[in-house]
Amino acid sequence: MRSTTTVAVVVPLLFPLWACGGSGGGDDDPVADAAPVAPDMGPRGPCWSTEGSVPRGTIELGTGVQSFTPMPTQQPTEYGSQGGFDIQVNARMTGLKPGNLSDILDPGNPKTRFRAFFVDNGVSVNRGECAFRLAYKDMGNGVFELQTGTSLIYDVCFQAQGVLNHDVKIVLEILDADGGYASVEQIITPIEPIQPGWPDIPNYEPCPPPP
Repeated sequence: MRSTTTVAVVVPLLFPLWACGGSGGGDDDPVADAAPVAPDMGPRGPCWSTEGSVPRGTIELGTGVQSFTPMPTQQPTEYGSQGGFDIQVNARMTGLKPGNLSDILDPGNPKTRFRAFFVDNGVSVNRGECAFRLAYKDMGNGVFELQTGTSLIYDVCFQAQGVLNHDVKIVLEILDADGGYASVEQIITPIEPIQPGWPDIPNYEPCPPPP
């Protein structure tokens, strides 16, 4: 388990319990699609709405767990004990309110949402569409980074032959407590995991219909 004594340690333990839709992938990372649906409950809600938001700031899609690294065009996947693949994602932003690092339940923390769609057919890799609410750490010069990376998890029906080398468009969105909103998209090619032992098998059937 990736663990430290900082507040970031709490997040990987909590978020899988709130998964909006998905299974598989890394075992001890916060889940990108994680969030419940009730409003005014800290990191648990609301699920997602950009109604009334105002374009503001800049954001960048990245990867990395403990620190942010710009997302490459080819990104190794991970294979988890739940029986599915995931892509490690991270985020960096400027011009948006970063929230309160000392309190993960602070309603002023921004909401972050990662989604991914197959480029060839537009199908979502996971039916979960929720955001999570988590503060960003100050990196200086007005730059803030997500305090820990997260896992963008494929539905378990998408196995090796349906995941590896199939281009996906990753969409990152951030909404701060003042209604500031920014989004960015990037097409990447998921490649085989660095860790050995993943099964090279066809997709399970049936895969879920598009959301």
